[in-house]
Amino acid sequence: MRLAAIARSLREREEPGFAKVWGQAVESARQDQLSGFRLGVLVLSWGWKGESSDLLWRVVETAPQWRSEALWILWQISLADRNVADLLRVASNQHEDDPKDIRYKNNYAFYLLLQNIDIQRAIELAQECWRQAPSQPNVAATYAFALYRVSKYEEGVQMLDRLPAKDLDEPNIALYYALVLSAAGQTDKASHYLALARKSDRFLPEELRLAKVLAANLPTSK
Repeated sequence: MRLAAIARSLREREEPGFAKVWGQAVESARQDQLSGFRLGVLVLSWGWKGESSDLLWRVVETAPQWRSEALWILWQISLADRNVADLLRVASNQHEDDPKDIRYKNNYAFYLLLQNIDIQRAIELAQECWRQAPSQPNVAATYAFALYRVSKYEEGVQMLDRLPAKDLDEPNIALYYALVLSAAGQTDKASHYLALARKSDRFLPEELRLAKVLAANLPTSK
């Protein structure tokens, strides 16, 4: 902690020696897993997200007793940065640790789908989640997205049609409803839900790209 404080002072004053002192702080933390975790949390409070992430991933890989807490913090960092690759990495680890937890399972499936990788695995996970909680909006949207990825558009529409209207109006659900509606040929309705979805400012870059492509192929949203 003392070395980290010195490194911070050097960085803020733009003086030479930051890299050397910070390297010493990191090396010192290797000797104690708890120190590594605490150092990661400390520097995150300074806004050092990159350095914090490096430390916390090392905790994830080497310190089982702090792994869950480190993953939770890494999730928050990745979400704030809207970094889908890192969100997928966290979700994969969380699912590995607790494969029965529907939150982790659904997140893992969703980010696989968003990255458009290992689609068959994502479909299996999404279907498992939906069978457990078919009325949960995020779960239904993930499964509909999975069906969209394999061109089962009508099934995706039917999946989301079961949700209450208030859930479909939520931007994070409306985007995926618009996707399957458009692919199923219901373009006017898709335009309406895309307009609802685009009211959100919280979408990830990959979701914004989906919305942009969808908008280019739809009538003017109403």
